[in-house]
Amino acid sequence: MVSRIFASIFLLFIISNLGFSQKINGKIIDSDTKKPLAFVNIRFVDNLNGTTSDIDGRFSVDIKEEKLRLIFSYVGYFDTTIVLNKYSSNFLVVKMIPKIINLTEVEILPQENPAHRIIKRAIENRKFNNPENLKSFSYNSYNKMIFTADQNTSQLNDSLNPDSSQIKTRKFIEKQNIFMMESVSKRYFKENKNYEEVLGSRVSGLNDPFFAILATQFQSFSFYDPFFNLLGKNYVNPISPASTNKYFFLIQDTIYQQNDSIFIISFRPQKNTNFDALSGLIYINSDGYAVQNVVAEPNEKDSVYGIKIMQMYKKINGQAWFPIQLNTTIKLNTIEIDHMPFLGIGTTYLDSIKINPEIENRVFRKNLKVEINKEAGKKPESYWDLFRVDSLTLREINTYKSIDSIGKVEHLDAKLKSLKILANGSIPLGIISFPLNRFVAFNSYEKFRLGLGIFTNERISRYFNLGIFGAYGTGDKNYKYGVNVIVTPWPNTDFKINLIYKNDIEESAKQQVFGKHSLFSSQNFRNYLVNKMNGIESFRGEVKFRAFKHFVWNIGAEYSNKIGLDDYRFVLKSNEGVEVSANNFSFGEVFLGARFAFREKLIRNQYSQVSMGTKFPILYFQISQASKLLGSDFKYQRLDIQVDKIFRIRYLGNTNLTLKAGYINSSLPWYQLYNGNGSYLKFYVFSEKTYGTMGVNEFLSDKYISLFWEHNFGKLPFKNKYFAPNIKLENNFGWGSMSSKWRHKNLNFNTMEKGFFETGIILANILKSKISSIGFGAFYRYGPYSLPKVKDNFAYKINIGYLF
Repeated sequence: MVSRIFASIFLLFIISNLGFSQKINGKIIDSDTKKPLAFVNIRFVDNLNGTTSDIDGRFSVDIKEEKLRLIFSYVGYFDTTIVLNKYSSNFLVVKMIPKIINLTEVEILPQENPAHRIIKRAIENRKFNNPENLKSFSYNSYNKMIFTADQNTSQLNDSLNPDSSQIKTRKFIEKQNIFMMESVSKRYFKENKNYEEVLGSRVSGLNDPFFAILATQFQSFSFYDPFFNLLGKNYVNPISPASTNKYFFLIQDTIYQQNDSIFIISFRPQKNTNFDALSGLIYINSDGYAVQNVVAEPNEKDSVYGIKIMQMYKKINGQAWFPIQLNTTIKLNTIEIDHMPFLGIGTTYLDSIKINPEIENRVFRKNLKVEINKEAGKKPESYWDLFRVDSLTLREINTYKSIDSIGKVEHLDAKLKSLKILANGSIPLGIISFPLNRFVAFNSYEKFRLGLGIFTNERISRYFNLGIFGAYGTGDKNYKYGVNVIVTPWPNTDFKINLIYKNDIEESAKQQVFGKHSLFSSQNFRNYLVNKMNGIESFRGEVKFRAFKHFVWNIGAEYSNKIGLDDYRFVLKSNEGVEVSANNFSFGEVFLGARFAFREKLIRNQYSQVSMGTKFPILYFQISQASKLLGSDFKYQRLDIQVDKIFRIRYLGNTNLTLKAGYINSSLPWYQLYNGNGSYLKFYVFSEKTYGTMGVNEFLSDKYISLFWEHNFGKLPFKNKYFAPNIKLENNFGWGSMSSKWRHKNLNFNTMEKGFFETGIILANILKSKISSIGFGAFYRYGPYSLPKVKDNFAYKINIGYLF
């Protein structure tokens, strides 16, 4: 007994001399909004060491002394001091009080800004610290995104005396979110090969897992590329070459962790600069001068949405710095719920990170960037418990219960399908859809074209669509009609069979159109000016498919009969002054076309496939061969090409280039040739990738080259909520020629052997709303085909833009 007591006393003596140690966890929040504060500096007063909170405001400290004094500091908040001892609670909530701070007023610096040395070192080490420069990596990620209403906004209507509707809405928001989704995915990366598989997906009220990938698509994966992408818009990265000439950097604090220093630096664009800039805080670790934390948002507040991102990095196994947490907060100012803006909060946690693992090439799926596993939406609750960093809150549990129940009653999956159909340009009504572009159109020949198209949709089958359409022109007093059958054996691929018959009219000598124009494309404004048409009855069949990785192919055949609708005649032969001419011809062609998009990124689920674009040029081409064996009156070859590319130039804006060319090796009626693609009226709406000073049918070619160059400098320094002008310069060039001009009778045209030139300037966004904008521009025609009177070479344009 005595020995046992002695042993106990001895152990207590040893333990007391080893020192006291207690781990305390906590969370740091804003005292007003109660939202967590990321990357708060936590300094130990009694020594030089410290730590920071994570993205969710969480922190952990060890108390090894009787007393530990902590100072919490963060830009925009008053310092908070807390004293901890062995009696302190194991979990603390630290509330920090915000203060009014204007970083733009802090300009007093020594001769050389000390932050520049650190930023330049970080820039020099970009290629070593960028995770996407590694030989390979893999990781698992858990993603969660909730949508709610921002109750802290100042836009509340009479917040001191809210009406019953606002009270009801606030209670709803306090109890649950409006919408919520989670996903689990596995990503593999190897030498520019990239593949991510969504293994699990849960979306409140929906079975379709497609929306679950949203949380990972709002921001760039890392903070090292010259441009950082937010919601599809590129901003100049403060950690990019020469950024110290455009960004203002200020060291806010320094934290010491063991042998390393963490420099906390604020950044914003310098005064009197004008570019797409970010502002925020960046934490740079002296270990490799790598980015450890980032808080950033667009410097210019947008009237449509606000977005703020946070990224947290960690050195994995002493090998490389790698993102471990990504947060996104989006406020949609155009969508309000009882005067409260719609708010989205997304969080991504990365784990099981492997640096430079051996990854077999068979893991990657050509251009496929993201693929949603067909079983992703069927995971049990036990599956999610394996990946969630924290258990669901009561509010989140209520969201799933409530919205899932509403989803079943309100058939939200069916309504989502209808929304997808509408996004593709059709109005759904049960099992049929009505294409929007078939209702009404206008051109100078038909005047108002009134019509209707009826197509089956995916509610009948995802594997085929049957459609008919009809139209009537108020100007030409004629009816048009057609039938269309589309077969998609594998809906989540590019494979498609398209069969179409039509008895209609079309623009004569229209250039080959590549790609798909949206209903809001400014190129549609040119259609209103078209006044030369020919009748057409055609049968067309084509097969579209993806092969050879970066190519989407289109192969098929078409037989058409075209007839003139005016007194135009094409001379078939001439002998001793006797000419044989006609205006009704048949054309039979086989064709092979392709779209080449190098490293195009694709997202696929079991129902569909969506392109996320590419940063490389996109090439289109089509080769056509006409033969009398196919019923053609003429034998010829035709080649059409188009190249599109956007160049992003830091601090100077974007350059948009489009090169088009066409070649026909035989003399043909003008229905099959190329007009100049002009869109001239003295005062008219701007139509991109057309010649603003060229008449619609002024030029005709069987060989041509066109180059459309546009540079957008971005917003000017002076702007407000409704006035945010930006300058666009336009320079367009064209060349063309034609053989056997004498064959075309009763047709006035010119050719472009000497080259057509025009230049223009557009002041866009002179007036803007939350969804659209209006600007004004002027174009000038010069060179060999300029007109005798200077004033006739000018064309004035209204520029209409849409913010979606």
